[in-house]
Amino acid sequence: MSDPIATAFGPFGRIGVMDMDAPLAIHVHHHLHIILKVGGSNTGFAVKGRLYPATHSTAILINRWEPHAWSPVPGQAPTRFLTLYLEPEWLRDMGLGNGLDSFGRFFPSPIADRSDWANCITDHLHDLILSSTQSIHPVSITGDLSGLLVDLVQALQKGTLRSPSPEGRRVAYDYRIRRAMHLLHSSNAPPQLDEVAEEVGLSRPHFFDLFKKCTGVTPNRVSNAIRMERAITLLTQSSDPMADLAEDLHFATPGNFSRFFKSQIGINPNAFRRTMIADGLHR
Repeated sequence: MSDPIATAFGPFGRIGVMDMDAPLAIHVHHHLHIILKVGGSNTGFAVKGRLYPATHSTAILINRWEPHAWSPVPGQAPTRFLTLYLEPEWLRDMGLGNGLDSFGRFFPSPIADRSDWANCITDHLHDLILSSTQSIHPVSITGDLSGLLVDLVQALQKGTLRSPSPEGRRVAYDYRIRRAMHLLHSSNAPPQLDEVAEEVGLSRPHFFDLFKKCTGVTPNRVSNAIRMERAITLLTQSSDPMADLAEDLHFATPGNFSRFFKSQIGINPNAFRRTMIADGLHR
């Protein structure tokens, strides 16, 4: 059973620390996602179907909407990860993020070497989060966090290892898929994809085919990612019982909600709520 340690929120997105030994299903995020091993067993993350090593000397770098998953090695000790979910808008505000509109790639490869400087920043972020959780009354973590995160992103970009087999270019981002993305984001309930296809003027087979060609993922995966982010928002902004949150998110039962949440992030929603640092991780 994976053990969540802490989750911190801010304009940058969120940062988590977790000891993991439970598998993650294939999923996607709208964030730029960085995964850094900080303790425990060496392991690997699957990104777009290929396994990359997660060790103290590497970083896993996942672009927006790139499918990824994780499976522990049976009998192996848990791995502690520091995970960053960075908001595209924040990256642009920080002077980074060229190509972040729609589905542009930010990292040229899913793996990077971690320099001594990158490891120093990683350790500092990990220590900052742990120091907050050890307080009886959690308080905001002070310091130039934005500067630390920008430095880390830039250090990892410099250490990026080019893929030996560069992926092919995607087709132009069709206006109908832009419209479909808007519909997926604006729907309060999980959208009926047949209706989305009809709304943008495509048959279901053509819609699924064009969506995958333009984005690299299926509309189902994008819909699940949007639903997951709504769940996290509800968990962070209210103290409502899980049964009420499950109903708000249109799950048939709280158990269905819990299983979905755990498949996407490795822990159940109750555990995630317990890890939240009270005042965030920013000034």
